[in-house]
Amino acid sequence: MADSVKNIYEYQLFGLPFMGCDLCGFNGDAVADLCARWHQVGTLMPFARNHNQNATTGQEPFRFNWSLNANVSDNHDLTYTDLISTAIKNRYTLIRYFYSQFWAINEYGGSFFKPLFFEFGDDPTAYQVIEKNILVGNALKASVETTNLTK
Repeated sequence: MADSVKNIYEYQLFGLPFMGCDLCGFNGDAVADLCARWHQVGTLMPFARNHNQNATTGQEPFRFNWSLNANVSDNHDLTYTDLISTAIKNRYTLIRYFYSQFWAINEYGGSFFKPLFFEFGDDPTAYQVIEKNILVGNALKASVETTNLTK
């Protein structure tokens, strides 16, 4: 997942703003925790899809419909499917912003999913933990934390 953020940054340098990755990874079987996190980050990527090869276990969101906290017994148990569903809904709430940003990139050039220093090169903090601080378009900043959901 962390590599996908860096890879999209690299494509921005080459002037290819509509780039993304296969959420949950393409090779190997997906783990629920990683897949949920990847969907959350994928919400902000220019292109994101849940896609994998035929030789691996399916990784559709409904396949991860088990509790985040299996040891906790309450009636309001949050599942990995809930997290993935919320991430997908969040992406759709941003769709107008995405369209506006891509229109501006088409007209004037630029990049969409980028490190902070692309816009704030004079700020020394923009160069700290580059792959965890993302600027989407010119106005939306996101910080990505890669810790385990279940801890």
